[in-house]
This record gives sequence, structure tokens and C-alpha cells, in this order.
Amino acid sequence: MDLKLKLNIVLALTFLIALAVTGFILDNSLRANALEKSKFAAIHQMDTAMAIRKYTDVYVKPYLVHDQEFRPASVPSFSATMSMKYFEDMYPGYSYREAALNPTNPKDQAKDWEIGIIKSFRDNPSKREGFHISNDGYEQYLHYIKPIKVSSPTCLQCHSTPDVAPATLIQKYGDKNGFGWKLDDVIGVQIVSVPMSVPIAESRQSLIVYIISIFLICSLFFVLLNLMLNKVIISPAEDKQRSLEKIANYDHLTGVFNRRAFEETLKWMIGKSHRDEEVFSLVFCDLDKFKSVNDNFGHDVGDAVLIEFSKRIGALLKYQQSLCRLGGEEFAIILPNTKKEKAMEMAETFRAVIADQPFEGVGQITCSFGISELMPQDDSGSLMKRADISLYKAKETGRNRVCIV
Repeated sequence: MDLKLKLNIVLALTFLIALAVTGFILDNSLRANALEKSKFAAIHQMDTAMAIRKYTDVYVKPYLVHDQEFRPASVPSFSATMSMKYFEDMYPGYSYREAALNPTNPKDQAKDWEIGIIKSFRDNPSKREGFHISNDGYEQYLHYIKPIKVSSPTCLQCHSTPDVAPATLIQKYGDKNGFGWKLDDVIGVQIVSVPMSVPIAESRQSLIVYIISIFLICSLFFVLLNLMLNKVIISPAEDKQRSLEKIANYDHLTGVFNRRAFEETLKWMIGKSHRDEEVFSLVFCDLDKFKSVNDNFGHDVGDAVLIEFSKRIGALLKYQQSLCRLGGEEFAIILPNTKKEKAMEMAETFRAVIADQPFEGVGQITCSFGISELMPQDDSGSLMKRADISLYKAKETGRNRVCIV
């Protein structure tokens, strides 16, 4: 894995972690904000209902209540409920309700969680408000709740006992419910219900916009950063790495593999050949009487001969076949998937391309070749030893030839 890819992976992981953390924090913040918006709307709706109740109690009730006749418009609860229905028609989902444990109107009977809320207000007289969240399967609602407390003696004119209640009230609702109230009792609650889908949808939209914006910004940042890293860090580092690898694995004069790379490659190829049961041959070669070239023409010419030799042999090699300089004028050729017969044929071609084409400024130069084929029991040492013996035999029997033992 190259350095650039590693840096990009680290940056991408860092970005994803940061995005996840900030997204989580922002999502919670937006949800909290959505809840606050819903609370704000519910409180203002409750204030409206309270204003209607107060207006009814102060300005309407005194003119409608007389002669024991019951007029619903004089009841603050009725006025608030009916007025808020018009509000609900304009804003579907928003609603106002008054619920009691012992209501005059059966429609106002407390149900489900409302009963527990009323009891909590009774048990804690100092409690002035409360919130409750419910879900009907399609919509989530925030309920803002305030207790209904018997705070005026005038309320008892209709709700203390049936015998003092207006006859028209008894005729409309009967004498079984809505009685027995006492001063300062919490008899029910006012409930404003606000749908949370709109603020939640707004919070989700804000979160999506944030994520998309951050993604686009970070994508641009990644592009610019990669360009900068590539120019300032990656390219110089890769160039340096290539230089170090070249120094470590390649001969500085000829450009072919050096002895270190040869030994590592040879061990790897031997292991692969044993594992996969493949044939493998090694060729040692040595330029004949090369010392005389250096002595007669100088080391610069000798170096030029070594470079030319490497070019000629390298041009004949195929994929995975490697030419290595072991030192001085000694070279090795690694031939994977090659039997000794084929190796000898190839070595003969190598010998001819060296001997048949004169070297500039020197003339004819010959080369000797020694071959060994990998045996099941071989390691690098034994394989190299046989190749060396084969090369020695080629030298001893006249040079400019290919031998195998």
C-alpha cells in the first residue's frame, strides 16, 4: 500500500469519525430545538385558551348567568374549547382539550395517560405545568398540560351538588357527573396538543443539508489536499523511496539486480518452485579474461563493456527472467519454469550474442556459462554451488561455452 493511499485512508477515517460525532451532536441539538419549538407553540396556544377562559369568566359569564338557567357560552371551558376548534380547523393537528376525572360533559372524561397526569397534579399542588409526548402510530405529539383548579366559589354554583345546579344543566347532562367539587381542588387538566412532524422534518432537513455541505466541502478539501500532498510530500517521498530501492536492489553501474536482490529473488523462486512443483534453472556467467580489458583499455572502457553486456542479455530475457550482477564481471540469470535443456539452449543464445558482436573500442569478448537445474532437495546454496561448478568446468575446458554438471 503506497503512502498516498495510506494518508487518504487515515484522512477518510478521521473525517468519517468527525462527521459521525458532529452529526450525532447536531442531530441531538436539532431535535432538542424542534422540541423547544413545539413547546413554544404549545405554550402560546395554551395562553390563547387561558385568555379566552378569562375573558369568558370576566366579561361573558356575568351577563349570561341568571335565573338558574344554564347557558354553555357562559362556561369558560366551553368557550375555550369551541374557540380553539376554529384554530384547529386552520392548523390541522393542533388541538385543545379539557379533561377531568369527574366531568359534567362525558366527552371531557380523562383517559389513558391523562388520568395519571391529573393525579400527579393533585399529589403535587405546587406543580404548575407539565409536558407529555405520545405517538398514535402516524404522528408524534407534544402535549402541554396545565391543571384546572377550582379557584372561585362561583364554580361551585354549578358543581357542588345537583340541588343547587341550574335546572337546564341537569336536563342537559344529568345529575350523576360533575358534582362534588371543592374549592382549591384539581379536578382536571387543560391539554394543548402540537404535532412534532414539522419541526422534526425541519431538523432532519437541516441535518441532511449539513451532511451534504460537509461532504462537498471535505471532498473539495480532499482534492486540494491530495494535490498539495502529491506535490509537496508524496512525489518527493516516492522519488526518494524509488531511489533507496534502486540503491538497495540494483547495481549502480549496469542497472540490473545486485547481489542482495539476487539472493532474495533466488530464495523466493526456489520456495515457489518447490511449493508449486515447478521446474527452475539458474545460469552463472563470467566474462572471459575481463581483467585484460581493464588493464589494456582502462576501467572506463571495462565499465562500458559491462553495461553493453547487460543490455544485450537483458534484451533476450522474458517476463520474470532476471539478470543479476554478483560482482565484477560475474553475473547470474534466473530462469523460472525452465528445464535444463531449455536453459542450455537459451545460454547458447546468450553466448552467441556476446561473442558474435564485437564491443566498441575492444573488439570480440567471450563469456562462459554454467547451468544448474533445481532438484527436490535443493536450497539456494546447493543450487548455486552446482551452477558455480558448471561455470568452472566451462572455464577449464576452453571458455566461451555452456556447461552443466
